[in-house]
Amino acid sequence: HLETPSVNYSTEQWRDRERLPFAAAIAEQVDMVMTTHLVAKDWDDIIITGSAGIVHDRLRDDLGFDGVVVTDDLLMGGAAQLGDCGQRAVAALSAGHDLLLFGEEIDQSQEAYEAVKAAVRSGEIPAEQVQQALDRVATLKLKLARLPIDNQR
Repeated sequence: HLETPSVNYSTEQWRDRERLPFAAAIAEQVDMVMTTHLVAKDWDDIIITGSAGIVHDRLRDDLGFDGVVVTDDLLMGGAAQLGDCGQRAVAALSAGHDLLLFGEEIDQSQEAYEAVKAAVRSGEIPAEQVQQALDRVATLKLKLARLPIDNQR
């Protein structure tokens, strides 16, 4: 919660051990996956929260997960490597997260919202990517509410 831990998983360790619970959960059609604020040194210099190489490439592409990916609390000390609150939000969305968690600090949540809005307007975050995230979250909400999902848009 206060610092950013790191791990040294090789690609082989990931394949043979660390990916197994994720692959099993995805095979059982888990609805959400939460990432954590840690650095996987052998894969990226940035924390998982801001790593498209891990969130998008490993989780979405390699494991085929198309559900909701949620961050851990972006106000935790472990996320500080990504910058201020707004920079953390932009990094997390850019990495492939759909849902961002922000403790109890409403002012920082608003700061993050403004930063994301600016990043979408500037093209730093593609509007299509935000729409895909919104669609995944809406689909999950409808599923959880036991409402019919109209797949015809």
